[in-house]
Amino acid sequence: MEKVEKTERATVRIPTEKYQELKKYAVSNHTTISTAIRRFVDKGLAIHAYEDNIDMIASIMRQEMRNENKAMVNRIAGLLYKMGKTSSSTAYLNAALLANVNPDPFFNVEMVLKKADRLGAEFMAKEGTVLYDSKDEFRMKLRQLTGSDEGDND
Repeated sequence: MEKVEKTERATVRIPTEKYQELKKYAVSNHTTISTAIRRFVDKGLAIHAYEDNIDMIASIMRQEMRNENKAMVNRIAGLLYKMGKTSSSTAYLNAALLANVNPDPFFNVEMVLKKADRLGAEFMAKEGTVLYDSKDEFRMKLRQLTGSDEGDND
């Protein structure tokens, strides 16, 4: 035997036009006006509960995304730090190599590094990833860097 749900009586006043729509709905769905009202109340309450849950779920999702973003930002910052460290180590290594390779006592390693830094900044400001568009541009940059014509030999 099916358990009958306990009910309460509620008197509700609705506009005549809405009552007529409700009667039409009940007839077309082969039900009573009371059953139709109970169904609409159930649907309305379910929608309200869904909206409350959606807000809670959205809040949880926002928090999780913040946590993920924070972890990714920290990882990127760590990688950038390592790249900077590697880049600066390479610059010092190049300076040491230049100083040891060039026998000219007046060779100014500091000046070459400053020029290289400026050329590197110019490259970073360029669009695209091609270091030099032609051999001529490479030779010109090399002359700017070293102050010599050593880049002219193929």
